[in-house]
Amino acid sequence: MRNRLRINLFLVLVLLNSKAANAQQDFMFSAKVKQVPSDGFYRITISPALIAKSRIDLSDIRILNKKSKFIAFVSETSLSQTGAEFRPFRIVSNLETDSTTSLIIENGEAGVINRLWLNIKNTRVARKADLSGSDDGKKWFALDEDILLQPTEVLDKDNHYETLSFPVSGYKYYKLQIYNSHKSPLNLMRVGVFRDYNKAPSFTGLPLKWISKDSSDRNTYVNLAFNERYKVDRLIVKVTSPKFYKREFKILEKRGTGFIEISEGQLSSDMENAISLSAKSKELKLVINNGDNPALEIADVQASSLNRTILAYLEKGGDYLILTGNPTASIPDYDLKYFTKESLNKVIDVQHLPLQRNSYFKAVAAKKSKDFSPMLWGALGVAGLALLFLSGKMLKEINLSNKA
Repeated sequence: MRNRLRINLFLVLVLLNSKAANAQQDFMFSAKVKQVPSDGFYRITISPALIAKSRIDLSDIRILNKKSKFIAFVSETSLSQTGAEFRPFRIVSNLETDSTTSLIIENGEAGVINRLWLNIKNTRVARKADLSGSDDGKKWFALDEDILLQPTEVLDKDNHYETLSFPVSGYKYYKLQIYNSHKSPLNLMRVGVFRDYNKAPSFTGLPLKWISKDSSDRNTYVNLAFNERYKVDRLIVKVTSPKFYKREFKILEKRGTGFIEISEGQLSSDMENAISLSAKSKELKLVINNGDNPALEIADVQASSLNRTILAYLEKGGDYLILTGNPTASIPDYDLKYFTKESLNKVIDVQHLPLQRNSYFKAVAAKKSKDFSPMLWGALGVAGLALLFLSGKMLKEINLSNKA
């Protein structure tokens, strides 16, 4: 009888393990979330290593609980921020086509900023967008790409504020390109900033190898190599000589077999040479135009990624797992309730452990000769009935053994 009990317990564990495997098999990587001390809302900082293994819009990130169910979370930048005075920017132009909405706004008197708030009528749809900046409204430079504008549910009014975070910038004009994919556009009412909420962004340094080479074409080429496809948001170039300089530069990103230009600007001796960009690549190239001047002596180049966070309601002892690395994943549509300012004040920070390859991952075959999903659901149904039968039988045998 004891042997039968062991067999029944083994079958139950096999079925439970199969459930966990099915939930994770489409994700290549996982990272455990550190244990939380109590139930509540937590802010999870997503490490650059995890972002490197994710899709560029982070649409393949999921949180799994110990019951092998996905739980809702929301990007912190999509939360409404109230309680401070909203300062709308002047809308220079708002052009709509069948596929895109192109909105140009003027920075006015706000100066250097790192966030924009979009005042949008409530919606259940998601859209992707690109953000760029300009000093003259004609020549545009990339700030961020593949931004996810998420659905938001607001309980007490018909509109919400969605936040766009980007590297510190002082452009006079900003252009937001929203891709509607031949569907109805979002009802975007206002764009601006909150007067008392321009917090300085935080960054995490990235491991980088760089080599500087001077060329006969009067340019200096600085090759930047990363061991992963990190999301790079800022470069800091430290120059030791000459004492006075002002040089034009370009940033090139490796795509496929070649490089494309993604940013340009000036390096100058009278300012910190912090370059804002938006790239996700293992290889970048900084090209400095020296003209008739001697080449710059570069002491160091540092790369960093803007910290990105998600918010979720976690339970004590929940054993949560962050999953990523699913090339076919779509944007999750979670019915997470609207956060008030009071709720945000109670959010606690929590970290996740280092990223690991997910042992449950199963690569999807390129071709499927037959759809076995009906058979799979039938097998799962039989397994469920078997689990109920074995559990009942196991309890009866335990009772009989106790009476004996």
